[in-house]
Amino acid sequence: MEEQAQELNERYVPVIVENIELFQELTPSQAINYIYYVLTQLLGKRTAVFVSYSEHVLKLLNLIASYETLEPYSIAMADEVLGEPFHIESVESKYRDSGLMDIFGKRGVPFFRILSRAPSLEGASRAYATRVADVLESSEHAHAFLDIQADGSLGGIKFPESDGEILNKHHLDYVVGYEGDDGREYITISLGALSRMNTLWLFAFGEDASGHIKKLIKARSSKGDMPLLHLKGMRGTVKIFTDKKIV
Repeated sequence: MEEQAQELNERYVPVIVENIELFQELTPSQAINYIYYVLTQLLGKRTAVFVSYSEHVLKLLNLIASYETLEPYSIAMADEVLGEPFHIESVESKYRDSGLMDIFGKRGVPFFRILSRAPSLEGASRAYATRVADVLESSEHAHAFLDIQADGSLGGIKFPESDGEILNKHHLDYVVGYEGDDGREYITISLGALSRMNTLWLFAFGEDASGHIKKLIKARSSKGDMPLLHLKGMRGTVKIFTDKKIV
């Protein structure tokens, strides 16, 4: 396993811009396999993992689940649609249906959901903010896995941090609860939580996603309405995997 990881490290050399490591012209399968082998050297019982649901993140978690010696401290969801626990549009229902919650549960790895405590936006936001704070304080390392969406959002983290209206909703240290343009209510971890991560792992596949990465690489300032632009200059390393040639 260690030899395979070394071979992949030599094959995939990133372009480094400040705290960003950009891995270019990879297929999703190549990126997922590379990340998996790197994680075999990183994940342990003092490492927390935050995940935003996507096809790529799901495939990566399935690999982690299949390798029984990989035992993260916990897995915590990064975003959710408010409603009753496991409602039909919830993110947690997708993880339950995938079987991953059961697999990790049987291995003694907590899989923290967002809708397990309170039905109101304020109550659920505050409860999950406490959970995220506990996870971050109890772990030595934290990683987040997110997809860059076509609109430039980080997985389900779609709010602009500078939007005063959203800041006046339920904006806590590590969690934000807000009403989306579609009228539904959302709870996500905040940019403050992302800033506590040792490493952010971002999938950016497709023309739209790669266009947003170009903006991030060229940005002279970390300010901006898109959460993506705030990643430049963060404390942790941002590893981006794309199928395009960016620089």
